[in-house]
Amino acid sequence: MPLTRAALLRGGAAAGVASLLPAGVARAALPAPAPVGDDLGYLQFTLIAERVSQAYYAKVGDQAAAQQKARHVDKLTAALGADAPAPDDFMIVLPKKPTVALAIKLETLLVRTLTGALASTQDGSTRLLLARLLASDAQHLLVVRAAAGVPAIQGLPVPLDLDAAGAELDALLSAPNYPKT
Repeated sequence: MPLTRAALLRGGAAAGVASLLPAGVARAALPAPAPVGDDLGYLQFTLIAERVSQAYYAKVGDQAAAQQKARHVDKLTAALGADAPAPDDFMIVLPKKPTVALAIKLETLLVRTLTGALASTQDGSTRLLLARLLASDAQHLLVVRAAAGVPAIQGLPVPLDLDAAGAELDALLSAPNYPKT
């Protein structure tokens, strides 16, 4: 039987309904991340970047996106445990009137860094968490690009390593208790 548009839409609707069911009904519990080595660095970077993104969405009044980012922060904090950076380790410095261009920059940074993380992460459960975050952040990127009237990205995202990603993110952070050199 050939796949028709109607069949595809029915399948998508069924998947959408399944995603609304409680986690225990639709799928089994996911394994807890057990980060090792560089996994910690990627999780810590992503946690901080998601906090910045959450602050952006809260500041521009997009409460749904801010709440989704808060859930990302919660998952990352749980995965890191005692290795999670505390919110008061740094201050988020956003412009007085953040633009959609900043959202594009943040979501692109997350997508590119998470893409790079998937190649470097050692623990499979940590990689799964990062892949799920990548899927969500890619959706956010598509939405903010559409809001700016910018077409979707053509081609594949270019991975970004932690050093380059950290340098980009640092422009939006201040660490008041960090010693100056």
